[in-house]
Amino acid sequence: MLLPLFAAASDAEEVSLQEVYDAGLPVVSITTVDGEEPTFEVAKAPEGCVGLSIKNATKVPARLTVSLNGTILYDSGDYEKDASGLTVKVRGNTSAIQKKKPYKLKLQKKADLLCRGSKNYADKNWALINDEMLQTMVGLKVNELVGLQWTPAYMYVNLVFNGEYRGLYMLVETVERNTDCRLNVDKSGYIFEYDAYWWNEPIKIDSKFYSSMQYTYKYPDSDKVTEEQHAYISDVVKAFETSIAKGTYGSYIDVNSFATWMVGHDILGCKDAAGSNIFLTKYDNTPDSKIMMGNMWDFDSGFMTEGDWDGMHKQWFFGKLFKNVNLRFARAYYSKWNELKSTIFSQMDTYLADYVKSEACKAFEKSLALDRKARGKEMSSVADMIDGFRQWFASRKTWLDENITQPEVWLLGDANCDGTVNQNDLDAIVDYLMGRTQKSAFDMDNADMNRDGGVDVADVVEFISQKDS
Repeated sequence: MLLPLFAAASDAEEVSLQEVYDAGLPVVSITTVDGEEPTFEVAKAPEGCVGLSIKNATKVPARLTVSLNGTILYDSGDYEKDASGLTVKVRGNTSAIQKKKPYKLKLQKKADLLCRGSKNYADKNWALINDEMLQTMVGLKVNELVGLQWTPAYMYVNLVFNGEYRGLYMLVETVERNTDCRLNVDKSGYIFEYDAYWWNEPIKIDSKFYSSMQYTYKYPDSDKVTEEQHAYISDVVKAFETSIAKGTYGSYIDVNSFATWMVGHDILGCKDAAGSNIFLTKYDNTPDSKIMMGNMWDFDSGFMTEGDWDGMHKQWFFGKLFKNVNLRFARAYYSKWNELKSTIFSQMDTYLADYVKSEACKAFEKSLALDRKARGKEMSSVADMIDGFRQWFASRKTWLDENITQPEVWLLGDANCDGTVNQNDLDAIVDYLMGRTQKSAFDMDNADMNRDGGVDVADVVEFISQKDS
């Protein structure tokens, strides 16, 4: 079944283009070749899986401009393969089924659609997503403040598609490998997703944890993955999951990034465990490269778990890490929370208070009014939305502080990450110093007994000293 790109509500009112250009936000204008509209088919999850998605989404060639106050800030030029213009298609899973579609934009020549004045931000891939309730804006600010490895940049825009107003959107950087401005992953590295919609992808990486979840590729693209690459990352994932089950995960994951990502989500309180995008990265294909959590992305179900954990706190590999015999993750989570709690909530409150008084907020509210007018929908005031976020963060800090408890003290010295500290760990440290083992075979942080940033003979002396005491 092919669906139209846009369907207006029956009680919608016409919005003039002059109103759109006068609203104060940048205007993205997309004109497709011959006025073609992107289409797709609905894809239903097979038995035992979850969700609705889309398939056979058409890529429509087009021209795109970005303008503000009558000035053209960017012009892609007419479509010419590999030279100018872009293709546009409907993107997303459940969100793609809604009347207001999200879009994927693929430029034929790299550019910065956010017009920041530097070629370092240039990329071919961009997205137009719906963020009428400001949840993505707020979620990305939390992503930045908790200190994850990258935060997607964005700006709010009004979209004109083939001369017709299509609504208020967020134009945002997509999750891509780009060492200049997005996820810093080497060309030999990987970005993959723990994905509830794996059943709608051409290739997947098996997960032994849950039959409803598998891993899918973000980089390399699924259609460019070689058999050798697939075999390699499949082995990495298998070792990663096995290490969590055995409590030896310190050799395979960047523990701090996992703890940081989870603290960020617990602050936001997203309800949908399956729907929140879980991106992981491996910088390169060497043994020294550990798996890291990428950025947070999907916030549609955010601010919904009052009096409870985020939906992923007890699910997937996070649930297994919290309950693990190896307490290193739990300690890192507790430490990250204590590092952030005295600052992040006041920072968010200031950010929200400043936003509601800003010119950007006034332009957003005017544009939201046009969006609602075009769709025949009622509108909540932006001030009410911001007040709701501020109340959430105030109460969330109290709840988390009452419920995040210190895990059992984890002793230094567990060099082989097996959940105990014994002679085997001393042997592992000595073997490393004698060159009989690789760095990835044990945990450097735990082996650094005297906390001087390295592992040497002094750590052997300290290990024996602590063991004797």
